[in-house]
Amino acid sequence: MSRNQDARQFDEEIHLQSSAVYTEDTRAPYIDNLVLSGLPELLSKDDQGKTVLNLAVLQRMVLFQLEVDIIEKVGPLARRQFNGRNPLRDQELKKALADYAQGVRDWDLMVDHQLKATRDKTPDPFSIISDSRLLKKAMEDNKLPELAGNLTYPRGGLDKEVGTFRQRTKLNKARRLKTAAQKFTMAMFGGVSLIGPMLLMVYWRDLTVVVVTTSLAVIIFAGILAWYSNGEPVDIVSAVAAYAAVLVVFVGTIQG
Repeated sequence: MSRNQDARQFDEEIHLQSSAVYTEDTRAPYIDNLVLSGLPELLSKDDQGKTVLNLAVLQRMVLFQLEVDIIEKVGPLARRQFNGRNPLRDQELKKALADYAQGVRDWDLMVDHQLKATRDKTPDPFSIISDSRLLKKAMEDNKLPELAGNLTYPRGGLDKEVGTFRQRTKLNKARRLKTAAQKFTMAMFGGVSLIGPMLLMVYWRDLTVVVVTTSLAVIIFAGILAWYSNGEPVDIVSAVAAYAAVLVVFVGTIQG
């Protein structure tokens, strides 16, 4: 039997398993749908035809399973079915919460590494590629190259089925756009904060106008900076002082 036939047979077995009825583990149907939705992103081929195992996708699947575990523990709590026990002291619930919190931190690390790899053109440590002999052999022994790129999931993949944690590429793209928009907005704000009062004081050199304009400009600048900036209080005070100093120097220049 050829490799393609083996891959198709294995794919068909996975789809058959997804329609099975489970009695011992009520979470099994979740697992089937989760695996089916994640496999096309978990295993893929790069431009050179090498097999890629995306550990970030695997982490999303693990986090979803932890969410299901927590939900199953919260069910009796919400229904007040205590059975003589305090459900908040359930060690399994505590462990699931701790694992979930650590998993979220690990996920953030994976997202940051993907952004760094894209920016610096360096390998992503959370994408295992069959570019070495031993890794290639390990993947071939587990039939991963045969599956990579041959699986499809018509419902939309993990982004649609899970949704809690978006694909890293999409997430980092949204972050870059948000950061660029914030930088542009702050740059425009800085420019207008200086140019606006200066133009006003140039055309109306009355001392009262100059004093009122300078005072209002500093107050508005300080208020906006304090509201939107994530900087430390000392940094904000320094920025406001520097802005006020620029205006004072300008006032001294035009009045002199």
